[in-house]
Amino acid sequence: MDRRDGNIVSVKESYRLPAEALTANDLAKNFPIRAADLGNNSLPTPTIVDRTGPVSLGPQFYRRHKVTVRNLKARFSGESMKNVVTPYLSLKASWSNTPTEFQVEWNFQTLATEVPAKAIADYLKTVDDVADQIRWQYDFTYEEPPADVQLSDPAKEQRQTVASMLLLSLLVGVPLFIAYRRGKRRAFGS
Repeated sequence: MDRRDGNIVSVKESYRLPAEALTANDLAKNFPIRAADLGNNSLPTPTIVDRTGPVSLGPQFYRRHKVTVRNLKARFSGESMKNVVTPYLSLKASWSNTPTEFQVEWNFQTLATEVPAKAIADYLKTVDDVADQIRWQYDFTYEEPPADVQLSDPAKEQRQTVASMLLLSLLVGVPLFIAYRRGKRRAFGS
């Protein structure tokens, strides 16, 4: 979709993979998810040897890429994703998941039109960091634990312990209390 008034171009693609395709070549264990060209491929990577002038990044731009993987029994995490933000460019990633869906979104933008010569080394490291943060591998071979295996729940175990202690207190405490009261009555009543 091309919205010329807002200077926005949107492209949506959808793919279906049969289960056989996921098992072929261990694709299910090492499934690649990556952002398409966010513009980072067109960023210049000059040498820093004898550099005295700035590096032009061209006009500022913004690109967003979202990947959604559906209909899989898997647990996903994007916790190792890191944002890359400098005075010259920014890559921010976010992710969400449900038991059958994983979604990751990358937002990339240039923040300046050029990088000063003194900052070229940091800028080049940032370009490498961006490249590292737009490619991920996931293992889709997750299997639910068997129904007869109970997963431990520390909160439930704690509640059960407290309930057991309360029940034990009642079982021991009530007869002791009754015996004590009877003993007091006999002492005062006779």
